[in-house]
Amino acid sequence: CIDAWALCNPDKPDATRQFRCALELQRLFLLGVNDAGSKLLQPVRQWLEHWPDARLRYLGDVFNLAAYACKSNGDIAEGLAYAEHGRGIQRRDRGNYGLSWNLLLDALLHLKAGNLHAARNSSQQGLQLLREHLNGFPEHAAFQHVIQAAIAYEFDQLDSAEQLLEIGTEAIDALGI
Repeated sequence: CIDAWALCNPDKPDATRQFRCALELQRLFLLGVNDAGSKLLQPVRQWLEHWPDARLRYLGDVFNLAAYACKSNGDIAEGLAYAEHGRGIQRRDRGNYGLSWNLLLDALLHLKAGNLHAARNSSQQGLQLLREHLNGFPEHAAFQHVIQAAIAYEFDQLDSAEQLLEIGTEAIDALGI
């Protein structure tokens, strides 16, 4: 399809390149949403090598995918590095939706590493971002509340853990996520 468009529009090579970049990014997203994180890191690295000058939004999203892939593979330090780099890109681009996912991934990576204080901090930043810039986005906040519940449980704050888990699961039930 893109090849046909490119043949019909030889005077628009930049647009063709942007379409190809976006299509390849969508293929990476499909791996991510299909829980194929363990198979995602190599294609992400290839995308980054091929599209280093992509739009900031795309780059931020791909660094989030890399962090997710590393989380799935247990490569915590590498995942945290990808998350940190992606967070800087998302902030420069003012990509609050991507940044909210980034903070969720950062919290999950820290949680998986057993760094509960850092996980709580990232999750709290994510909830604050959701409240201040994304109208609370209950579908996404549910994930953060469940992370907060897991952290509260680990600190033996059982009442808080139960309350946070209830908030998260009620949102999941109500919104079908």
